[in-house]
Amino acid sequence: MQKLERHSPRFWYMTPVAETDRPILGVVVGDTHTLLIDAGNSESHTNTLLDALAENGLDRPTIVALTHWHWDHIFGLSALPWTVSIASVETKNKMQRLLPYEWDDASLDERVESGIEIPFCAD
Repeated sequence: MQKLERHSPRFWYMTPVAETDRPILGVVVGDTHTLLIDAGNSESHTNTLLDALAENGLDRPTIVALTHWHWDHIFGLSALPWTVSIASVETKNKMQRLLPYEWDDASLDERVESGIEIPFCAD
């Protein structure tokens, strides 16, 4: 089970879950803004974080910094429409290449078979 851990008054993090490819999400709490480091692997993942922030009396994020373009770090972005997101140009370009893809099991299996995705992605 994931939980929100306090590292210091200004830095919190959501623990990872390997079985569901949920990475660590970092939260930097400022005086006027809260920065989320990575957006999570799904809306559910991100909503779990948002609930934990509220339970701990912390403001929801206003800014999201994406460390890289992998799905487990960006697919939760759709749960954060009020935020400003920050990414490198390379990350933005890689994300734009993902837009035309479907993400259902059959489509993912087809991309693995054709070599576009690695087998790990379909597990």
